[in-house]
Amino acid sequence: MQVERELRTGVAVLLVFQLVTSLSAIALLTRMTPAISEILAENEYTIEACEEMLAAIAATAPKDDRRRLFDAALARAAKNVTEQSEPRLLEILEAQSAKALAEPPDQDARSAVIGAIQELARTNRESMNRAGESARALGATGAWTSVFLGLLAFAFSFVIARRLDRRIVDPMAEIDDVVSAARHGDVYRRCVPSGPKELQSIATAINALLDDQQWTEHDPNLAKKDRSALLHFLDKEQSPSIVVTKNGTVIATNKSGLAWVEDRSIEDVRSILESASRGEVRVVTIQDDALFLVQI
Repeated sequence: MQVERELRTGVAVLLVFQLVTSLSAIALLTRMTPAISEILAENEYTIEACEEMLAAIAATAPKDDRRRLFDAALARAAKNVTEQSEPRLLEILEAQSAKALAEPPDQDARSAVIGAIQELARTNRESMNRAGESARALGATGAWTSVFLGLLAFAFSFVIARRLDRRIVDPMAEIDDVVSAARHGDVYRRCVPSGPKELQSIATAINALLDDQQWTEHDPNLAKKDRSALLHFLDKEQSPSIVVTKNGTVIATNKSGLAWVEDRSIEDVRSILESASRGEVRVVTIQDDALFLVQI
């Protein structure tokens, strides 16, 4: 059915848009998690190594212990190069670390190592800030994209709802109004066929039924007027004139036929109808072999 197909299509489109909106929001949010993980993996790891190298320089432990701590932290930083300036700083640390950790330490080498470590940490913090800004921008983009998709889904929902109103709800309301008007005596109101073909067929059928209705069903006084007119024309006939059904039921009669009917039974009236074929009385068909005018 076309009505069912339009309803199913409208609901399906709404569900698809809701699904697309939800999946898009999930995809944008899941992209933020790798971005944050990347910040931790690429930069935080190096900053921790810088802190350990500074701790090795500042520690009061034996030289060999400090050297092992420094070399282990330097090796971890060397494995996690993410910025262009890091190789130069790592070369400084590797070249000057021995002098900086000597006893007594070379103050120039120690200053160079500390400066390189600070520069390495600063470079990674700036990289973290940039990555953080990128993650925040991605989050803002995801939020606004979700808002846009939500508005788009709302707009399509509104369009589909209006289409369902125009194609289904409004035609059904039109049919209901016409039927209600007919029940309250409005014999002129008709449906305007619209919407799916099933509703158009219903509206057309209702119009046909209303066109076929007798006016007497809507105006009880009209039946009295019709009967008065019938009796008026019957009384103009001099001979007894009777309007009967094919079963012999008398519907109307003129004044001269009234006395004739009072003296006879239904069987007598039926016999008169049967004698019409013999030419003894004049019978005129009024309504599709269901109503007859008998003139005696």
